[in-house]
Amino acid sequence: MPTTPGRNFTGSSRFQTLCSQLYNLAYKLGPDAKLPTVVELRHEMGVSVATLNTALKELESQNIIIRRHGVGIYVAPELHRKSICFVCDPVFFTTASHSPFWDILMEQSRARAEAHNELFEVHFAHPNGGLTSPLQRGLARDIESGQVDGIVGVGLDDAAADWIEGQAVPYVAFFGKGKYRVNIESTLPLQLALEALRDAGCARVGVWNPKRALRPEETGPAAEANAAFARSLQTAIMPIDPTVSWDGYRELPEDSCPAYMEQGQMAVRAVFEKPRETWPDGLFISDDNMTLGAAHALDRLGVRIGRDLVVVSHANQESPVLRSYEDDLILVEYNLNEMIDSVFGLLERVMEGKDSGGRHIYLPPKLRYPKGK
Repeated sequence: MPTTPGRNFTGSSRFQTLCSQLYNLAYKLGPDAKLPTVVELRHEMGVSVATLNTALKELESQNIIIRRHGVGIYVAPELHRKSICFVCDPVFFTTASHSPFWDILMEQSRARAEAHNELFEVHFAHPNGGLTSPLQRGLARDIESGQVDGIVGVGLDDAAADWIEGQAVPYVAFFGKGKYRVNIESTLPLQLALEALRDAGCARVGVWNPKRALRPEETGPAAEANAAFARSLQTAIMPIDPTVSWDGYRELPEDSCPAYMEQGQMAVRAVFEKPRETWPDGLFISDDNMTLGAAHALDRLGVRIGRDLVVVSHANQESPVLRSYEDDLILVEYNLNEMIDSVFGLLERVMEGKDSGGRHIYLPPKLRYPKGK
């Protein structure tokens, strides 16, 4: 039988003891088992009916037991199942440039949790922090009462990450701050792209990077990604031509953040609506949605990717965004399955009490060339 996990119950010490005794009994009997009657429990525990009913109500609110009127008291069917929560920064799902990456991530994470017989829930942090915690009230209460076995934080800001880690619940950060974290190696894409462009014989190379957030990002994963990208530009292995480069943070007003596809179209207009002799012969575009917008605009101008122009683009395996252009693009690609395995594998180790000193995993991308090239 699995070791009985702890639960936090509020109230007097006698009430907490009663709740713990009932919980231990339910855990021992197992999911769907029938508990003794109220009369039997009252005599066994030595408490009044009113006190017992209050305790049973508390356990029912925590999905430990189910009371069926006229039938009896039963252990909840999901009692032994681990409860895993994804807590996300809502900007990933509310932005005009919402990427299918996040939908794929959620769907594959759900499938993985189902295969491991785990309860899986997705929650959003408060966009600007909460009054008492950066999380929604119900989730914060579940964490504080010990009903959550593990948390994956996706792109959470420092305040949310600090609050969760302060609750002593197993926590892994994905794109964010944390003692245990999984992130992509964000300094490699530009290096790999420039190597590919150099090997292709490109002489005038531009780098296009979209503006990724409307709100200012002083801390958190967005700031870290921008800083890493800036560092990689400073240590580039070949010259980057500023006259054919485009940076959304520099080109767009402070209060404007168009969809990434639109930013790709804007970059094409800025660079290619000039005399042909000024055009680049190689580009690295750091977002796949921006690449898609740019590819549509280049098609309209009659510029053929793979013939007139070598384009290297960020991409995610399994994502359909660039599927219609895969035969023309060089991709700097991240493996989504590797990300999910790394995140959940690390979370399992944390829940088992391993890696007590913390661990940071950085996942590198790989170059993928068009077939036959």
